[in-house]
Amino acid sequence: MFTISFKTEKDRDLVFGGCPAYNEEYIKDLYKGIDIKAHIGETFMDFISLTGEITANSHPYLQVAGEFADGITENSTFLVETRNYIDLIIENPEFLSNSCLMFFLELVGCSVPAMHQELCRQAGHEDEIMEEHIPEAEGMSPFERSMRAFLAYGRHVYDVPLTVYDCETIEDVCIASLHFLITHRFTIRKCKNCGKYFVAYKRSDTEYCDRPSPFNSDKSCKEDGARRTFADTVSSDELSKEIDRINTNRRMLKYRHPDDKDVEKELQMYKKHLKRWKKDYKSGVKTADEFMEWLSRHNRYTENWEYEK
Repeated sequence: MFTISFKTEKDRDLVFGGCPAYNEEYIKDLYKGIDIKAHIGETFMDFISLTGEITANSHPYLQVAGEFADGITENSTFLVETRNYIDLIIENPEFLSNSCLMFFLELVGCSVPAMHQELCRQAGHEDEIMEEHIPEAEGMSPFERSMRAFLAYGRHVYDVPLTVYDCETIEDVCIASLHFLITHRFTIRKCKNCGKYFVAYKRSDTEYCDRPSPFNSDKSCKEDGARRTFADTVSSDELSKEIDRINTNRRMLKYRHPDDKDVEKELQMYKKHLKRWKKDYKSGVKTADEFMEWLSRHNRYTENWEYEK
């Protein structure tokens, strides 16, 4: 068994239904000597974004799950449906609710793993006796003295509260993370640059994650994505202007030669292939440069039609 826990505190008290002040999660397996610290939801977002041979990865979930992770692939039913549910949350925040999560778990035949809250002492205060700071008084029981000591000095001795989930499988740790994210109203997004899931900690409308960009490893998606989006916008504007110019010229040619069947036939062929190029450009199959080069070859009527099949 292993645990995943989250710092769950704001203003020195447990938080329910809102984001904690701290952004920390811990994955621990005492028997395997695993103790990993990350941002809340970070390991979960990374895991559900994995593709290809998942078990060949060194992700923390695979380390702690051990044999319970054998045979899992990116197309495993649980992972596919989890991604589908998260996509619904991104599309419509109304799916970000405990009731929707419970129904999702019912559909996939799972449940939230056992959980509890606990206090842990801060480093360097493991052996401190708080009661020594409270003088004994007549009629004060040891219990009362301990409680008064905690109220006065607890924040100096104990760390903020943890929400701890006891896990055995990949499904357990995924559900634990998702349960915590939903319970505390974190915003989940999908990066427009790399296509991976991430938690938007500061702004709910953030479009890019902080991972290295797959297009420029020296930049983060947040840095590179904005630049690429701007460049794509400029390219799209230039393409739109060129298409409008060509279409205007072709309409004028048709107007001047209304009875020329070859002009009409070539125009219809051009429109058909222009539609396909627009679709391929929008989906990323063709680049702006490729589209512009095609337009330059078909910007006017020609008797030697060379449209690609």
